[in-house]
Amino acid sequence: MSVRVDYPTTGSPPMIGVGLTIGEWLEYVERYDFGPLPPTELVLHHTYIPNEKQWRGLTSMRGMQRFYAGKGWGSAPHIYVGPDQKIWLFTPMYNVGIHAGTGNSGRVNGKFWYSVGIEMVGFFDDKRPSGAVWEGTKAVLGGLCRRLNIRPEEITFHRDYTNQKSCPGWAVTHDWVHSEVAQWLGQAVPERIPLLDANTTLLHAPRATAAQCAQFLIDRRHDEYTSFDIERVIVPQYFDICTSVGLDPLVVIAQMAHETGHLSSFWSARPQRNPAGLGVNGRHRIWRVAGDTRWAYNTQRHRYEYGLSFADWQTHSIPAHVGRLLAYALKDHEATPEQRKIIAKALSYRSLPTKLRGSAKTLKPLGRVHNPTGQGWASPGTNYGGKIADAANAILSVR
Repeated sequence: MSVRVDYPTTGSPPMIGVGLTIGEWLEYVERYDFGPLPPTELVLHHTYIPNEKQWRGLTSMRGMQRFYAGKGWGSAPHIYVGPDQKIWLFTPMYNVGIHAGTGNSGRVNGKFWYSVGIEMVGFFDDKRPSGAVWEGTKAVLGGLCRRLNIRPEEITFHRDYTNQKSCPGWAVTHDWVHSEVAQWLGQAVPERIPLLDANTTLLHAPRATAAQCAQFLIDRRHDEYTSFDIERVIVPQYFDICTSVGLDPLVVIAQMAHETGHLSSFWSARPQRNPAGLGVNGRHRIWRVAGDTRWAYNTQRHRYEYGLSFADWQTHSIPAHVGRLLAYALKDHEATPEQRKIIAKALSYRSLPTKLRGSAKTLKPLGRVHNPTGQGWASPGTNYGGKIADAANAILSVR
């Protein structure tokens, strides 16, 4: 597979900006594609500022990004472990970060090496990290040790590379960290992301990787589209757009797979490129309607059918799909400016009754019979959410 097991970055220095639970992190690092030259060192830090009380998740991450940009840095630490029970991703781990001076990277006997920088949110000169920060840090260090075959006693600190820092705090000692991680490795069993069902939320961090989604589609009939189309264009664009607005790309791609028969349907083929039955309402006729682009000749059924067609996947089809699903998940006042932007674009292709906004925060109410408004994405949609969940679980089973 040539698809990187990672999420897209934004801004400068490039930041992923995705927060994972411990279970999601362990799944993520287990499948991570570090490329031909993986990191060989782990360097532990503390943030000092922001501290645990000041931490505001993604808002703080963006603040750190502005801070590094002001310093002229082209990269940053790789991981932040917060008190919000999230492991936040900054620099992709297959890239060299900036976080520890001479501890960032180097050469030994002509062989290049680099490190992963892990930041614990807080100031630990007078007390050791505890609670969510330390539990998350152990999972990060332990997961990386296991994935990269690094021994716990090889974990280093920022202060090992400079005499100007206490980082990760004087209260944090090598013996303590090494023994804690060793104990974690001896006891930990990787958490598995639970199976999805009809009550699965639409707004969520990615539960699957791009590689899993692409391979799932490639392994099934997908007549019109090549493996290149799927793993280099369609799936990456879904991940890029979904993660930028908070939708789980697994759920959205699973819906696309269900609606299009894994990209084998007439409406998903070129030149329609319709990813989820958008505007397809069952209307059909045997003659062409001159000048009306909403009618397309279905070569499978030998008739003209009503529905939306799109010029390309990247700037039309996928935004139309993601934005419409987001409109079902969020009322207007619940949406951020970025979410409103993609919703507006999607609804410019086909409007959505105001009463449907925010009516389906989970998969189940996408079916009309389960939606409180009496309408929905699918009609009657008795088990529509369950079928999407089944497709998502099949994607999760890809190894």
